[in-house]
Amino acid sequence: MKSGLFKKTFLLFAAILAASVLVIELSVTRSVRENEIHSLRDSLDVQAGLIARDVRFTSSSPLDDLAAELKSIAHARVTIIAADGRVLGDSDHASSTMDNHRGRLEVEQADLAGSGMAIRTSDTLKTDLLYVARKIVRDDHPQGFVRLSISLSDVNASVRRTRLGIIVVVVSVLVVMGLVVF
Repeated sequence: MKSGLFKKTFLLFAAILAASVLVIELSVTRSVRENEIHSLRDSLDVQAGLIARDVRFTSSSPLDDLAAELKSIAHARVTIIAADGRVLGDSDHASSTMDNHRGRLEVEQADLAGSGMAIRTSDTLKTDLLYVARKIVRDDHPQGFVRLSISLSDVNASVRRTRLGIIVVVVSVLVVMGLVVF
């Protein structure tokens, strides 16, 4: 009789432990993801400011070659956007074929606050991308925006590794507890 009660109590505690770990795991992995994205955002914002020093927003020719050169330095896609939203240069696509970017969330935020960010799933890459735009102002006149984007696949992989580590530890603890009890 005592053995049956003990087993039921063990199973109840195991279920409570598993539920608690699930809640903790979701919280920890969300926090890890948010921290990594925040760090990437800050880094890209600083890089955009540094990159902007080499950009002539008044150039009459496309700035695609400059954007491609800057991409090799920043290790991120570079888009140079005029104050009215026209794409002046892009490291990955011909700027002349691109839509006006004035309505993009990160550009709108940058126009209001100096910098902005957005996370969107790329239809082409099928992965989350982090977009960070910075408003460039010279002599109190808005020149345009420099936008950098980077895949969040490394961040997502890090979250998956953290999640897997937590699951392995919990399953191990439950197995050891089960062996000790039985």
